[in-house]
Amino acid sequence: LQSLDHASGQHYAVGDRHGVTGVECSASGCSVSSPHGQPILTHTNHPLTSEDIDQASLAILNERGRVEFSRTRLAFLDSRVGELANPDDVIALLSDPATPICVNVEPTRPSFTFGSVVFQMAGETDAYFNLTHPSKAEWQSVSWSTDQ
Repeated sequence: LQSLDHASGQHYAVGDRHGVTGVECSASGCSVSSPHGQPILTHTNHPLTSEDIDQASLAILNERGRVEFSRTRLAFLDSRVGELANPDDVIALLSDPATPICVNVEPTRPSFTFGSVVFQMAGETDAYFNLTHPSKAEWQSVSWSTDQ
């Protein structure tokens, strides 16, 4: 990831059976936002460690409340992470429309949650997908074994 050129800010969640790493990349480089070996990665689509932030754009995002809203969502998620023991717990949290995690469609908000994925990488690898706002549709699961 560090050797690639990035035209815009990207967040990568890189995981294996031993944990997950969060890496933020931008036009000026990459930084680790969550060190490898963490059992759970929390992320709400705002830079945590990147220093390549256009200050004028950041001021606009702050003025519109976007940064604070993202930080509120991350704080809520971080406060609940200790309660998440398995994918069903994560799916229930993401699917609850009363939580601030998934962003609802609103006329004043230019973005919203349009899909979610939960990976479990211990034992068999399982992935759970929801291709819309998680409170609006059933989750689909895919399992595979790395022994094949």
